[in-house]
Amino acid sequence: MPQSADEHSTIDAVGSVDRAGNGIVGRERERGILRAQLRSALDGVGCLVLVSGEAGIGKTTLIDDLAGAAAARGCLVLWGHAYDLSVTPAYGPWVELLRRYPAGVERLPEPPAFVEDARSATAAGSSEALFFAAAAFFDDVARVQPLLLILEDLHWADQGSRDFLRFLARQLADRRILVAATYRSDELHRRHPLYTLLPVLVRESGVERLDVQRLDSDGSRALIASRYAIGGDDAARLERYIQDHAEGNPLFALELLRSLAEGGVLRLSGDTWSLGDTDRVRLPTLLLQVIETRLDRLGDETLSLLRVAAIIGQEVPLDLWQQVTGASDDALVKAIERGQASHILEEAASGTAIRFQHALIREALYESVISLRRRVWHRKVAETLAALPAPVPDIVAHHFQQAGDVRAVSWLLEAARRARMVYATTTATDRLETALGLDEQQGGASGLRGWLLAGLAGLGEMFARFDERRRMLDEARDIAVRANDATLLGLVEWYRAFIETHFDGSTAEALGSARDRIQRLPSGERARLYGFLYGIVGTPIGVDSVDMTCEIIVFQGQSGQYREALAAIERVYAESPILS
Repeated sequence: MPQSADEHSTIDAVGSVDRAGNGIVGRERERGILRAQLRSALDGVGCLVLVSGEAGIGKTTLIDDLAGAAAARGCLVLWGHAYDLSVTPAYGPWVELLRRYPAGVERLPEPPAFVEDARSATAAGSSEALFFAAAAFFDDVARVQPLLLILEDLHWADQGSRDFLRFLARQLADRRILVAATYRSDELHRRHPLYTLLPVLVRESGVERLDVQRLDSDGSRALIASRYAIGGDDAARLERYIQDHAEGNPLFALELLRSLAEGGVLRLSGDTWSLGDTDRVRLPTLLLQVIETRLDRLGDETLSLLRVAAIIGQEVPLDLWQQVTGASDDALVKAIERGQASHILEEAASGTAIRFQHALIREALYESVISLRRRVWHRKVAETLAALPAPVPDIVAHHFQQAGDVRAVSWLLEAARRARMVYATTTATDRLETALGLDEQQGGASGLRGWLLAGLAGLGEMFARFDERRRMLDEARDIAVRANDATLLGLVEWYRAFIETHFDGSTAEALGSARDRIQRLPSGERARLYGFLYGIVGTPIGVDSVDMTCEIIVFQGQSGQYREALAAIERVYAESPILS
């Protein structure tokens, strides 16, 4: 029996409500602003809220609190994250968010096919069409149940994710959709793409910006009082100590308090706490040193497992963690329980993974592993991921790259191909340029330079950087001829015809000739080329040329060759097994 929308409304916010249940202090203004935007969204006036602040300032705590309030008011809450120290795939946070959508719930619309099938995304025809389809889906959901969409760590998001956020933000004013995005203000600089996007979002969409500041002395005092019943002179000394060393950062304050308690300086005596001599405390100069001190108390076996988890990522699938480390069930359970008890780990919403409670904790663990050992673990993680039935190429490439392994190049090429299929050309360009740099560092050991050059030449606006693209294709052609690689040569000829046809404004004859030469390739080589271009695998004979023919038809229509385009459409219908 499928759940009703009302029955499901609190599911995705349960964990966040629990985390927020510890109490929020000193944030009355921020909570008031978020509640007001939630009320407006429930009344049909949506908005994008940008919550910024330095690391550890309490952005996620505020968003957790908002999620709990939204769930209690009947909203469907969906989360998406961008992750540091790992390469986020094209539209990564949005894909994660959509994959948490409760399929099969009564009254709610089914998620779009492109959530699981990139081929369906390619069929949209353009990034704009894809954006319209995704926005229409969110609108359909919001007509049934109000939506809170949460994007964490926007400063790490890919270009495509930022572009869709901008697109969606312009459409929220008359919808029951609230979008809340967090980002680290201390990560931004003038060259950061989010730095230039922020004023655009404000100008176009009337964004609500919420910059979370450090706690003042009253806030720090309330934070201490919410966790430790301490009075008299000890309370005053503890408040001064925390204010002097945490300087109003809640995460720093909590870590210092835990450090004092675990070190026996802050002791529980009956129902109250007492404070010992803080002058004897060896004060850490950085938060990471505080975290490391706490980590050292976990025991060697648990600490070793957590270090590998930190190498895997911010969110760690349990199966992958166990497969990479070879740990027994008991050892893994013990590590998770100790990590949770020490406020280092929390269970992910999926129930099949754990997450680090804060990126700084993960960074401390990651940096505590010597570089050579990190490379070994990254290689093992990459090989394990690569052997899965449906690996994410961006993540596999990242781990091979961190391992200094030349296999990163081929995985970056695959990541670029998939990004191109969903019109994320900025991401595709980044992956190919990164792969070219790695290939050069490895002395061309991947043997893929020609494919990388051809792939780069075929991306983006065909009128831009024409001379540079032509040089890339010339070099790729020379590589193909030397290697007797007919497939690469076919790809080069197709891209050259496509670029020069657009640049010269000529007819589509060159494109047709290039397509016909490709169709004369042996079936295996032809399948390899079409797989690279369109992701077609195992399609019936004759279907593999449909996409290429459609590209020619689009060009003919755009350039006014209407008779030729109509004739080509008739031929496709007549010859294609799928369309017929």
